[in-house]
Amino acid sequence: MKKLTVLSAVLLGIALCGTAVAKTSITVWEDLNKASSLEQAAKDFEKEYDCKVVLVEKDSIKQFKEVQKLSKNGMSLPDAFILISDKVNEAIKKKIVADISVMNTEKTKFIPASVKPFTVNNKAYAIPRSIESLVIFYNKDIIKDPIDTMAGYEALAKERQKQGKYGLIGKLDNLYYSYGFLSAYGSYIFGINSDGTYNTDDIGLNNDGAVKGTKLVADYTRNYIPKTALDKKKGLDVIDDMFINGQAAAVINGPWVLDKYKRSGVNFAVGTLPKLSNGMRIAPFFGVKGYAIAKKSKNKDLVEKFLVYASQPRYAMIRYQKSAELPPVKELLANPLIIQDEVATAMANQAANAIDMPSDPKMKDVWESMEDAFEDAIKNEKADIKAILDKAVKEIKE
Repeated sequence: MKKLTVLSAVLLGIALCGTAVAKTSITVWEDLNKASSLEQAAKDFEKEYDCKVVLVEKDSIKQFKEVQKLSKNGMSLPDAFILISDKVNEAIKKKIVADISVMNTEKTKFIPASVKPFTVNNKAYAIPRSIESLVIFYNKDIIKDPIDTMAGYEALAKERQKQGKYGLIGKLDNLYYSYGFLSAYGSYIFGINSDGTYNTDDIGLNNDGAVKGTKLVADYTRNYIPKTALDKKKGLDVIDDMFINGQAAAVINGPWVLDKYKRSGVNFAVGTLPKLSNGMRIAPFFGVKGYAIAKKSKNKDLVEKFLVYASQPRYAMIRYQKSAELPPVKELLANPLIIQDEVATAMANQAANAIDMPSDPKMKDVWESMEDAFEDAIKNEKADIKAILDKAVKEIKE
């Protein structure tokens, strides 16, 4: 009898231990090589809320598409994942994401420009994670001070050509990288309705500003950017390598290359994009990455708590230091360490002179048609730019 009592006690102890370790678990997808930026927040949150936070690294650009696929096939989804601002409306339409009620009170902690793209019909569908905009990365061993005009960069390109090298390069055959040239002359993607929605019948990609901008992009690309940099698969890697090796004095790129450039040892600095002949500064797309919550998550409340917890200034600073991506947290941006950081300052200044990337699903057609348009304009020096853009806009509308 005594043996049975002891055995029962042992079994009870095992059962209790099993219960103790059976914590609620939430899965959060982070970007490739960026999970470390969330680790400290996750550890502290686990202790405070007695749960488990599983961080999984996935390419942020592909996360929405992967979640879509998993949802369609009835497979297990992450509780939270990275949503890029131009995919918000599509994510809502396909019932992939849940609205985040806590943002009704938390939104004041973020800069308004980072909240707006994720807000539809007064409901927020992501907690802002990072802001991004194209900037100029320049080699300080070649360029002592940032050049303020495109004409100045063209003069540099001509001088460098004599040495078989390059000045400013970028993947300008891609609308994402070249749109700022068009917008600075008065072009736009879609018109805006009185209620703030996009008017996809009003497309400004073939107006006079678009023609001027496209001609500038085509002429500069044809004359001063190597063809290898335009390769659809390897072009961006070629651009990075040329900058790191000193073949190119400067590049147009985004904050996602910061870590790569730092590790390479190249002596670089960051500046805002230059002014064009009309005195207007190149105004690229303003993008925001946010943490969205899967509509099918069974732990929505806990996930909300974690995402808000990880957005506290202390953890936002850790995220910036480890990921080189700037969280749009007001208190963080006012921190002296950020103000004195020339990279963060340049990013913030450029973001202030950038344009929201439209979140309408019609953007898929815009990317495809404009890629063909730029390719035609660059290949043929005598091309009728207006006719090329008219054709692209017609395709988008059809």
